[in-house]
Amino acid sequence: MFGFLFSPYGRISRKTYWLNFLLPYIAITIVATILDFAIFEINPETGEPPPVFQGILALIALWPSIATTTKRLHDRGMTGWWQAAQAAVIVALATAAYWYYTAKVAGAPIALPTEIADQEPSLLADAVLIMGGAIIAWLFLYPLINALFLRGQAGPNKYGDDPLGHPSDTFK
Repeated sequence: MFGFLFSPYGRISRKTYWLNFLLPYIAITIVATILDFAIFEINPETGEPPPVFQGILALIALWPSIATTTKRLHDRGMTGWWQAAQAAVIVALATAAYWYYTAKVAGAPIALPTEIADQEPSLLADAVLIMGGAIIAWLFLYPLINALFLRGQAGPNKYGDDPLGHPSDTFK
């Protein structure tokens, strides 16, 4: 189990990923959330308690999450570095959200780039925003869909042997 959770090398099947990592992680997250609500006072501003147990779980599960998802991507013939694209998207969106809410709290006027200096909205600016959003969505969703839902490559690949075995071995 230690190698499964902490080694990013090799391949694992969808079934192994879902049953041995994702479903237990979801169950533990639910328990951590319940503990946060049961033990800590609810903040009246947010309506939620501080996510102490959820935060501890996130820190503990960070590397196992990276390692198991890397092996899942390896099963698809992809490098685990695709997760860096997801992280970049999350950081970019968090930065944009921080900038937006900081400006909003400070009372600064918030406008889309096409609304600055009383410019007329342009089709080009709208197209750039839509394309940027589509690229961001693709960078986030492509590795996620590959890891969670798509079948791995049949037979061995550069990351290791097929975790489901070789089709020729199945019928011997």
